Amino acid sequence: MKSTNYVTGTDEVLGLLQTVSDRNIPSVRGELRKGDLVSTYGRRTDDYWLIDDSHIHQRLKGFNNSEFPLEAIYRLLPGTSESRRQLFETEGEVVQTGGDIAFSYRLLPYSRAVETETGVCAERSILLQLSQQGKLPIFLATGLCKIGDEHAYHAFNIALKDGQVVLVDVKPRESRNGRYNPFIVPVKGIDIANQSVVLPENLSDGRKYSITHLDEIF
Repeated sequence: MKSTNYVTGTDEVLGLLQTVSDRNIPSVRGELRKGDLVSTYGRRTDDYWLIDDSHIHQRLKGFNNSEFPLEAIYRLLPGTSESRRQLFETEGEVVQTGGDIAFSYRLLPYSRAVETETGVCAERSILLQLSQQGKLPIFLATGLCKIGDEHAYHAFNIALKDGQVVLVDVKPRESRNGRYNPFIVPVKGIDIANQSVVLPENLSDGRKYSITHLDEIF
């Protein structure tokens, strides 16, 4: 890919994300298939989900309309990082790799996240990816999100919806009445040098998103 620091426009942004996915840089994933492994946290972690049913969303309520099923996913997976850790500790299969640098990790079928209603940003973004990837261009992205003073690992999705590239986060906007307030914001561009997704400031609620390892495409 030609070296550039900033991409804008629908074709350029989608092309960049597809290139990252095609090069097996795990911070961007295109289509998830049965048998794929997805890290629960960043590039390499102790815990991985095995996609054992790429159509698992078809068993669930609220996933058959033309809109992003964000509230359905958020209500289904209200877990915490701690509950996910406990699930992997009690049920995870320990896998030992060979090679010059051996390491072990824990593995669980992703269906267990849905069955036990255990999940946070990664699990929610995986489910959104699975539910939409047969309908429209969509990518699962991992990196960092800064909301106010909070700066932490986060997973989200970037999709083409009605001709516009949008960042979709299952984590809702703040709401005073307790109703689910979806976060779907147009993407102005991707700043590769800073590994950031550029959003309109007046629509972003102060959130700042980044995608790790983007510089590895050059």
